[in-house]
Amino acid sequence: MKIYISIFSISTLLSFCCCTNFLEVKPDIKMVIPKSLDDAELLLNDYSAMNMGYPIYGEWSADEYYVAPEVFDGALNFDQRNTYTWMDIIYDDVAQWQRPYKAVYNANQVMEIIAKVEVGLNAEKTKNLLGIAHFFRAFAFQQLVEVFAPAYQVATASTEMGIPLRLSPAIDDASIRASVQETYDQIIKDYKEASYRLPIHEGITGRPFRASAYAGLARNLLGDRQV
Repeated sequence: MKIYISIFSISTLLSFCCCTNFLEVKPDIKMVIPKSLDDAELLLNDYSAMNMGYPIYGEWSADEYYVAPEVFDGALNFDQRNTYTWMDIIYDDVAQWQRPYKAVYNANQVMEIIAKVEVGLNAEKTKNLLGIAHFFRAFAFQQLVEVFAPAYQVATASTEMGIPLRLSPAIDDASIRASVQETYDQIIKDYKEASYRLPIHEGITGRPFRASAYAGLARNLLGDRQV
């Protein structure tokens, strides 16, 4: 009996000794926490997340085109028909809401990385990446507020509900809807931050440059906000 007790004790001791090292090993490269400027750049280079995941309900419900009855009945799906005719029906395509927040999450993570790294000789790269992050966060918020919040009206902007403004990559933080005024103020702030940091010219396809930030800023100040 003493032999079994001794074997059990030794096994338990060995398991505790190796537990720490075992837990420190990442079983999958996808679980590695991004913490360098290269990691930040890779997050922003995720084209599908940063450039393609935005809601299309705004286009489906737009009035600059006409759909013939045979196309409406034969080619459009249930959600497209309801959106095109502005039906007051709850939609179940959660991707329209979720995907822009993936871009917001990546942008927030990049800002957090940059806040912790030593800039050193990478000042220009750091400035550019921070500008890209601010641009994409503003762009995502802009697409969301246009579809999922009331149009901006001076008289009601401070009381109408806008969208949740996720400004941190902490996934456990509660999502609280800001007002329409607070939402547009944040969008404008991010576009301005982007315009200060983005280069005049950008050679990489899919990346914003200074004119992109000015265009977004102009759209918010002139097109989307009604007085």
